Amino acid sequence: MANLVRKARIDFCAEITPFSQGDIDRYVPLSAQGIIGSLEQLKPTVGRDGSSIPTPQRGALFWVTYMTQPGKRSVLLYLKAKLTGAESPDVNYYHATHPEFPHESTNDQFFNEEQWESYRRLGDQLVSGSFADRDWFWNIPVSSSTVP
Repeated sequence: MANLVRKARIDFCAEITPFSQGDIDRYVPLSAQGIIGSLEQLKPTVGRDGSSIPTPQRGALFWVTYMTQPGKRSVLLYLKAKLTGAESPDVNYYHATHPEFPHESTNDQFFNEEQWESYRRLGDQLVSGSFADRDWFWNIPVSSSTVP
């Protein structure tokens, strides 16, 4: 994410800033706030024993503002492939037998059926939960006449 922010600033004269909690409350429906949160909420919590405790948030929103076009902005939706503890048994089994999942190396581009289905299912759970209300993302104001 840091690399993207830097390159957007240098190459496109664009600033990428995370949504504030007020922005999340204003634009993200309650049905999606369990999945879409702040960038800080994407980080796993560390338990007393040092183990990682999954968090439900798997996405964050960012404003993209352009120095060359004041009053105009875009919205960037960042979705992170991560385990939350609510995965199906087959995805949990794949993770148990492949602990690096869902962050396996991309050196081997040939997925077997089990790997393919585990990533597909993880993505399906993420997107279906994020967009149960299909219109909320497209209703976030970006034009100069609707920018608060």
